[in-house]
Amino acid sequence: MLKHLRILGDAPFDDVSERDPLGYDDFIDSLVDIVINSKNATPFAIGIQGDWGTGKTTAMRRLQEKLKHENCLTIWFNPWKYREKEEVWKGLIKTIFDEIPKDLSKKVMEKWKNIALVGTDRFLGQFGMDGIISEIKSIFELNARFINEFETIMEDTIGQLLKEKEKNLLIIFIDDLDRCRPECSIRILEAIKLYLSIPQCAFVIGFDIDVIEKGIKAIYGKDSEISGTNYIKKIIQLPFRVPKPGKEEIKKYTEACIENIGASEIFSEENKIKSEYMDTIIQGTNSNPREVKRFLNSFVFLHNIKQERISDYDPKKLIYLLLTQLRWHDLFRLIDENKHLMMRIQDYTTGDENIKETLGDELKLLLGREDFLKFTENNLPNFKSVGELERYLKHSTLSRAEKPIAFHGKYEADTFNQMGLIYKERGDLKNALNNFEFALKLYQEIGDLENIATSLENIGIIYREKGNLDRALRYHEEALKINRKTGDKQGETLKYLRSLKKESEESKEVSEEFPKAMKEGE
Repeated sequence: MLKHLRILGDAPFDDVSERDPLGYDDFIDSLVDIVINSKNATPFAIGIQGDWGTGKTTAMRRLQEKLKHENCLTIWFNPWKYREKEEVWKGLIKTIFDEIPKDLSKKVMEKWKNIALVGTDRFLGQFGMDGIISEIKSIFELNARFINEFETIMEDTIGQLLKEKEKNLLIIFIDDLDRCRPECSIRILEAIKLYLSIPQCAFVIGFDIDVIEKGIKAIYGKDSEISGTNYIKKIIQLPFRVPKPGKEEIKKYTEACIENIGASEIFSEENKIKSEYMDTIIQGTNSNPREVKRFLNSFVFLHNIKQERISDYDPKKLIYLLLTQLRWHDLFRLIDENKHLMMRIQDYTTGDENIKETLGDELKLLLGREDFLKFTENNLPNFKSVGELERYLKHSTLSRAEKPIAFHGKYEADTFNQMGLIYKERGDLKNALNNFEFALKLYQEIGDLENIATSLENIGIIYREKGNLDRALRYHEEALKINRKTGDKQGETLKYLRSLKKESEESKEVSEEFPKAMKEGE
């Protein structure tokens, strides 16, 4: 048992005295040159775009550290610390004010007296910043004159601040917009455009375009013609997407993480990381730096437990299962609930064409995910039995009831729905019903009305085949209500309800509410 294992935190790799293992320094150096040479083009904004865990914060922190050595004053702002959209832009203004020395703040206070607005005296009286958050919203929203005056005073204030600190530019870094509520991310971008278009001031903004899209829909409505891409164009002058690390870069990064977590002994042979382990980790995490850390943290925790409890423990088996769980948690849940699926996958990947053809229909839900299939074909270890698989699955680190994000939730719901259809075709109504009910729950969690209605109809069909016509009617009536709202498949549902009504009458099990539902649907 290893006794010096450690957890890897989520802190970015911002020590610029060392070469960045992810290979970001080349483009960061280029960005530094652009910022310094664009002083006269201020105000401007640089957008650092990237998916979750790809290294946006690392790139931005390294850019900040390098700009500090180029006569720039830098401020870092984390908007996700503020819950409400009103608080988030006030927090940004306060973060800037916090940099103003007390002697300079007194001069600024005198300038505020020229703004004849109700509430300004209260604002000035609390310029110590303890009370500014509660006052600044009502002041900012009064009229356009205040906005113009505010911009003029902020321009003068920032100019004096830079002069006093002997700096040429103020660079404001805004990170973690993708951790904010979507509408908050839009409010912070609007605050930049409205209040902080100031000379000698530039912004570096880390964002995920999907979050911007959701924010626009939350504020302007789902039918808005504004796209996230077009919206960003109005805010950001230089967009840059963090590149996916190359194979060598992510390999060096993974090696550094393995060493830092204290797990070199587990993964190494003759002081060198085994290539089979490295290739599996890189492919399973899709070269995502944060996923590498998450995997290693989970692995070192379970490694000692498995090593003690499994006599012929093989790290590769734990590596495969953990990576499957972290990246394809919907598929992992299927495997965890039906261990025989893994044995079938094993037969499929090692068998000849006849076996593949035989198992193809049974495994089509799993095999339909090309990324999972490719990962499995390259990395699946040999589990000797279901019993051995169960020993490796025990103590899994992620909650099996963990609520998936909407994107993965739909995949998972679709999978259970398809499983239900397969069980129905086999005549296994019990398992078909269980899978349809699970799919319904997941569709309800993500608010997918169309598929909620479909799941209700599928459950109704099962109850019809089981002979419980009253319950079947109730599910179909619920589906009809949703279909009326969405305008989808009303005719099909009514047609099926009429058929079910006839069958119910013949069996004298007619639902009392059915005539009313039929009348409303005419």
